[in-house]
Amino acid sequence: MTLLSPLALLFLAAVPIIILFYVLRAQYERVPVPSTLLWRNVVRDTEGRPTWRPPIRNILLFLQILAAALGAFALARPATLGQIAHSRIYIVDASSSMQAIDVPPSRFEEAKRWVAEQIRAGQDGDTYAVLRMGHSIDVVETGDNRAQLIQAVSTLQPGVAGGDLRAALQVAGSLARERAGYRNEVTVVSDGAFGELPPIEGGLAELRVQTVGTSSDNQAVVSVRVRRSLDGSNRYEGFARIANYSSQAIEVPVRAQADGIQVENRRLRLPARGSQELVVPLNQNVKLFEVNIDRSDALPLDNYAQVVVPNEDVDLTLVSANPQFLERALKAVPNVKLTTIRPNQYKRDAVGTITLFDNFMPRRRDDLPPGAMLIVNPPSGSGGVMDVQELKQAQQIVRVNPRSQLLDSVDLAGLFLPKALKVNAPAGMSPTVESREETLVWEGLDEGRKVVIFGFDPRQPEIGQRLGFPLMLANSVGWLAPNAGSPTLTPGQTINLQPLRDARDIVVRDPSGKSVVFPITAASKGKAVPFSQTELVGRYAVAQRGEKGPLSQSWFTVNAGEESHSDIRPRTFAVQFATGPLGDLASAINRELWPYLAAIGLGVLALEWVVYVRR
Repeated sequence: MTLLSPLALLFLAAVPIIILFYVLRAQYERVPVPSTLLWRNVVRDTEGRPTWRPPIRNILLFLQILAAALGAFALARPATLGQIAHSRIYIVDASSSMQAIDVPPSRFEEAKRWVAEQIRAGQDGDTYAVLRMGHSIDVVETGDNRAQLIQAVSTLQPGVAGGDLRAALQVAGSLARERAGYRNEVTVVSDGAFGELPPIEGGLAELRVQTVGTSSDNQAVVSVRVRRSLDGSNRYEGFARIANYSSQAIEVPVRAQADGIQVENRRLRLPARGSQELVVPLNQNVKLFEVNIDRSDALPLDNYAQVVVPNEDVDLTLVSANPQFLERALKAVPNVKLTTIRPNQYKRDAVGTITLFDNFMPRRRDDLPPGAMLIVNPPSGSGGVMDVQELKQAQQIVRVNPRSQLLDSVDLAGLFLPKALKVNAPAGMSPTVESREETLVWEGLDEGRKVVIFGFDPRQPEIGQRLGFPLMLANSVGWLAPNAGSPTLTPGQTINLQPLRDARDIVVRDPSGKSVVFPITAASKGKAVPFSQTELVGRYAVAQRGEKGPLSQSWFTVNAGEESHSDIRPRTFAVQFATGPLGDLASAINRELWPYLAAIGLGVLALEWVVYVRR
């Protein structure tokens, strides 16, 4: 037997209160006397004294205590229980970190083995569900056929994208609400690379994490890119960041290749949980840059990364009265075809794919160019396009958007700007770099065109003489003209493909050779095409075709190295329990006893009333 509402036993506090009333109440008896003369002094001596007496033997006291006790126990809802029916939901993490081999043959295979054992050892009457948590959440199998469930678990395969635990728990919560009356228990079988454990979903009685993995020994190529050399030549430079997620410093051999030919082979000393940059000079005709860590660690998947060097020119028009500084920086950006004009020469129909406004803005919104814009140090006021004001105080950068492509390999932490601007950007734009008071860099969309705004003058030596600005400028150009560069993505990340004006369709071919065709209709003309089928690691080819044949060919790459999933430290989490006590017991209740107790309590109250009336 159990109590479904045990807090109701607090009503038993009425019992001592009833007894207290009887203790404090004075007890008198009627006695006939011949005269009250002799009793007056006695009354005077006893007035003001408390009448503390032990409760007398009183049938009314007993009946009232019994009624209060029966009422409290009835409110506590006593019930007899049978066997509790369990609904066990297993979420198997299929993200890239689960391919670590510190637990042979791999963490993912160990997770499958553990889930199969739990299902095999289950009790009759229990029901199960198995979810695969990867780029998407897949319901693998549900029901009470344990042999069928175990067979479904054996067919699971890992992925290379990150897992969305919050979405997986929402699916588990939906399954649990369909099984009302069961004790719904969720177990996440993972190494914990998903980050923080979200709160338990409604309908779930218990949430726990079964941690898989033993080691954090992993080194990864987490970033790789190519840009032109800053010396003004046509040569390229390859950049890679090698991170060590182990708790111990280590020396690793790193090899770099250009078009399949080895161009660098060195040993890098990596601090514990730190990283090192690798810079490799490349020739001007390079098409593919690859970096490989030649060491066996717990996760070989992220030991390799590649990037395709862009091979299409970007038409960029610089509108500036003082263009020398930005011209030098733009000449270092790969495949930029630069045209410089003065502000009085600007015409909206005579600019390139990207227009860079330097301390100048058209007066009217109708005069803005049809393509993407990079706005640097806009003048105060800026006409009817946006509101710009000079800030009176110097600004220090305190916040950045780590997911922004503009900040790839860019370190602006703590940067101090003596002069900056307050820019009220158009709706649809979001902050990228912020000081304590204002946003200094914006990115986003304005009337369908991509826009980046730098709310400062880059000629200030505090930023103009740092490597961070030319890198951020190059990243901005790459983001504004996505089809002209070669982006590198993480598995599962979405890329927006901008169709050319005369494109009839866009064809994307993944590393396995599978092609996906996106027709360009009149309704979708000019709108970016999102492509999210990027779970495979490797090179993706993007071809745009017109009525008369091919229009352009570009590439993007997907690499497995990524900050959150290359950190393979196993993490443990405390078990979470639901606050509602009844949902998981409903299926086990045979009979509730409170109606009987309530009926007996009413009978006792009726008897107490009869005794009181007859006295």
